[in-house]
Amino acid sequence: MPALHRCGRRTDVLSVFGHLGVELVERFGPEPSGEPRRPERAILEHAPGPGGAGGRV
Repeated sequence: MPALHRCGRRTDVLSVFGHLGVELVERFGPEPSGEPRRPERAILEHAPGPGGAGGRV
């Protein structure tokens, strides 16, 4: 996901987050919130990853 984000493939990253979220809920129960959702929120808000533009998510 970080590589996709650095390449500007925002839609693909969000798709991976979505599929991962479904898989985690099916296996472990409630949806994650707070810190585990921070990278997804940053992408949705068009924020660069930590470390600025081109940083890691």
